[in-house]
Amino acid sequence: MTPSQLKVPSPATLKKYGLTAESWYAMGDLQEWKCPVCGGEFTQERRPVIDHEHLRGYKKMSADKKAKAVRGLLHNWCNHRLVAKGMTVERAYGIYLYLSDYQMRKNSE
Repeated sequence: MTPSQLKVPSPATLKKYGLTAESWYAMGDLQEWKCPVCGGEFTQERRPVIDHEHLRGYKKMSADKKAKAVRGLLHNWCNHRLVAKGMTVERAYGIYLYLSDYQMRKNSE
């Protein structure tokens, strides 16, 4: 599927994140139209959604500040299940360490 076949978010959705259709396409191009979490390609069924940092006062921020809080495009499932609200680098690293420790113990059996 080519990027032009993917449906651009509505103007209201783009405005919510301080984006334009052009910046949305640029973000997708930068990611090569793949979800950076799972590596899967975006399709109509597994379309990209806009992932952003949840900040206090977000709704009242200017469009420029909202756009700076956008982290990228993810599959809906990856966004809501893997990079849940409140995910930080520190928490992600903790998860990595936890799973790595388990994998090492499992492999040593």
